[in-house]
Amino acid sequence: MNQMSVATFDTLAAVRNLEKAGMGTSQAEAVTETIRIAVFQGVATKEDIGELRTESRTDIGELRTEIAELRTELKADIADVRTEITGLRGELKEGHASLRADFEKFRADMTWRMVVIMGGLLALFAALDLFFLN
Repeated sequence: MNQMSVATFDTLAAVRNLEKAGMGTSQAEAVTETIRIAVFQGVATKEDIGELRTESRTDIGELRTEIAELRTELKADIADVRTEITGLRGELKEGHASLRADFEKFRADMTWRMVVIMGGLLALFAALDLFFLN
């Protein structure tokens, strides 16, 4: 089992050093406690780091799950769009075929009308020719 390395601060030695320097015992103890709190208050322990690591792994696992769900949704959305595009292609082909048929009908109708008009004009010119030339 790994030995936890713990930062230590020898408060007894600190109090004795302050007393040797001429400070009273209660003052030396107060200063030493203040230093101990200031130094160790924000220090993370191995337990803190372990908890953070566990939380991070949990968060990463949740993110991976969300990403997988988003991928699945995206694949479904892409499949839906492809289906819609295929349907629209079919509709466009039908529309194109219908327009082509309508155009062919229009062309045939116009051709017939032109034949009728040309025949009428030829008959008119023939009648005029008979009337004025005879």
